[in-house]
Amino acid sequence: MIRVGFILNFQDKEWIGGINYYHSLIDAVMSMPDRKIEPVIFTGTRSDLPFLNDYPNVEIVRTKIFDRPLSFARVGILKLLSYDLILEQLLKKHCIDVLSHSGYVFHDASIPTVGWVPDFQHKHLPGFFSEREVRARDIAFEKICRLCSFTIFSSSNAKEDAEEYYPKYKSRYEVLHFVSAPMSPNDVPDISILKGKYPISEPYFLIPNQFWVHKNHRVVLEALKILHSQKKRVRVICTGNIHDYRNPEHYNSLIEFATQSGVSDEFTVLGIIPYPDLIGLMMHSVSLINPSFFEGWSTTVEEAKSWGLPIILSNIPVHREQNPAGGIYFNPEDAESLANCMWKLWTSGGVCDRDLKITSAKRELNIQKLEFGKQYENIILKTINSGSKKP
Repeated sequence: MIRVGFILNFQDKEWIGGINYYHSLIDAVMSMPDRKIEPVIFTGTRSDLPFLNDYPNVEIVRTKIFDRPLSFARVGILKLLSYDLILEQLLKKHCIDVLSHSGYVFHDASIPTVGWVPDFQHKHLPGFFSEREVRARDIAFEKICRLCSFTIFSSSNAKEDAEEYYPKYKSRYEVLHFVSAPMSPNDVPDISILKGKYPISEPYFLIPNQFWVHKNHRVVLEALKILHSQKKRVRVICTGNIHDYRNPEHYNSLIEFATQSGVSDEFTVLGIIPYPDLIGLMMHSVSLINPSFFEGWSTTVEEAKSWGLPIILSNIPVHREQNPAGGIYFNPEDAESLANCMWKLWTSGGVCDRDLKITSAKRELNIQKLEFGKQYENIILKTINSGSKKP
């Protein structure tokens, strides 16, 4: 069995998309019959990885080298020796064959590394980043592409970007489309339970995106304003983290706009909620909405595909690449177009009996999950068979 190391050291819940990604990947790997790879998770002593409770057979190594002050000591050694001696010794101690999805790449390491670059949002939307963040991402992504044996991208669109920005290493680029980790429909709470927990009423649209500027909640509020002016009332429920560290006032500005536009009663924010509750809200919604300006590979779209749910989504290249069945596309800068899409679905009869669609979608999802796991395994085998720590 090939032992594949992952360094997951989340100490907060800010990067929900990343947590969902790793959850899906570990689920796909552990679901493969006759798999040839064994994931090993390395993390700090204070990190919080609750999704790993679903996989008791996954080996987890908790170590202080990812905690302060030892993490600072590692940085000092890295600067002195040009490689992370402490990390390398830890990986060797646990017989790791490949280090995967890690930014911890370094010169002269004896263990091959598979890097991961989710997207190049900072190149397409630099205004949403500080100059320091743009520079840091440029340096980090170039380093991953240059030093890793292979680099994984979440979409063909991101791979094409890398081929433009770092063409010298393009022979080592791989695309890996993740799929959502499914949960049993039996674990999804009934709508009556959800109504008892949250201030909601049916019918409603659902936006399960964190409130970062590029997620583009503003266009939804503008669409609600247009519909409201036409005496057409709909409801939108939002879940997800309300804090955007790059734009701390963004959420408050959205709520202020909703109030000024007279649609605050039609726009309900629940914040971060338990995953089963989120799936329950999805299943009982008229439709999901993802108005985002940019995505690496949208978890919201993958959830819609996995449950056979309708979704209104921006016509960005990655959403087109994800290609959800029955998806309705709109220009993310065109609130009137979104308003028309929303009203069309709102007046089409609301939520129908989706049992057949869910059954069909879950069957397809299981096939896609196995393909996801197998494709990832093939990348690991390719890395091992390349016979070198890095090209």
